[in-house]
Amino acid sequence: MSTKIAFFHGKSDKWYFNIMNFAIRVWTFGRYNHCELIQCPTENPDDWMWYSSSSFVDNGTRKKYIKPNLNKWDIYELDDKFNYTLAFEWMERRLGMKYDWVGIWLSQFMHTGINSPKRWFCSEFNSAALQQTALMHNDRKSPQSYSPNRLYEKLSNMGALHKWIG
Repeated sequence: MSTKIAFFHGKSDKWYFNIMNFAIRVWTFGRYNHCELIQCPTENPDDWMWYSSSSFVDNGTRKKYIKPNLNKWDIYELDDKFNYTLAFEWMERRLGMKYDWVGIWLSQFMHTGINSPKRWFCSEFNSAALQQTALMHNDRKSPQSYSPNRLYEKLSNMGALHKWIG
């Protein structure tokens, strides 16, 4: 079983999603506005379970199957020398929690670091899960300080990302 992480850079069919996506990309100085941690029992993308916290669509933490459009997603294999079981177990215990609207505004846009301990936004949820593993166990940054772009930069600088071609 492998673990991947996906970063969204595409456009939505809905104009209001595109406004929010654009605002996140501009404000966080990067090309990504959403991220998902993926549990991959096989190399067939139809078998992959995607974990994240999604605002409008799912209103919080969830897992689901997503058919990836490689024109909209950048997918990376995470370094396979680490065991990610604890990350997925941690996320499973938090499924169904609400989206952290207050946290995303106060920690990402206002930079106060204030968030709700019972609500999550995507990069906060994924970075907190990865902090359960040896990959990011020594990371001292609070999960809410990560935007999708900051999480990408952190993992990339660690050499933990390997582009999945499909």
